[in-house]
Amino acid sequence: MVRVLKFFPNRCLPERLRFLLRCLRFDDHATRSERKLQDKLAAIRIIFDRFVKNCTENYMHSPHVTIDEVLLSFKGRCPFRM
Repeated sequence: MVRVLKFFPNRCLPERLRFLLRCLRFDDHATRSERKLQDKLAAIRIIFDRFVKNCTENYMHSPHVTIDEVLLSFKGRCPFRM
């Protein structure tokens, strides 16, 4: 939240930004519990699927592309296998 407030100091009043962040939702809370039983990303599934679709449609790799895998240490709980 503090990062967001620092990013928008001249563009949006802090009170207005807090209000917008409180009201902004990408999920139907009424059906989330049912969907969460099958899908751990239920709260953001629609946005995530659109993001992946847009990435695959708009990214054009070249013959010189390099793919690298980086594993970072993480000590928290993660609901999916990494």
